[in-house]
Amino acid sequence: MSRARTPRLIFLLSNAERSVRRWIETRGRSNGMTAAKGGVLLYLRQNPAATMSELSAALRASPAGASGLLARMEAGGLVVRAPDESDQRITRVTLTQQGNHVAGETTTALGNLNAALTEGFDEQELAIVARWLSHAADVINTAQR
Repeated sequence: MSRARTPRLIFLLSNAERSVRRWIETRGRSNGMTAAKGGVLLYLRQNPAATMSELSAALRASPAGASGLLARMEAGGLVVRAPDESDQRITRVTLTQQGNHVAGETTTALGNLNAALTEGFDEQELAIVARWLSHAADVINTAQR
């Protein structure tokens, strides 16, 4: 009796992640958009005036990595960093008008991609995929601690 071969989930996940990054970067080339920048814009849209610590945690980035990314985004006119009014040790990050516009375009583009990716799957199938992806992230993050 032969056993069914387990799907190569790590390969498939990695391949899908690279494809999504390339898709984002191809469509965002005109304004220098990357997946990482898109993540910042979308996070700030939901969490205006976030702190550097909050952004680093949300992006799962080191403070230095987040700072470098934000410096590039600030130079590109997408965000502004400023000291917190009540605690000068805290830096807050906000979207500029241009950043808000690009975040809106990014939201629309990702919504269209999500619709294409989910086409042909029912709610139960998508729930299983979402549960597996969340589980994979939790397992990997726990293993890194």
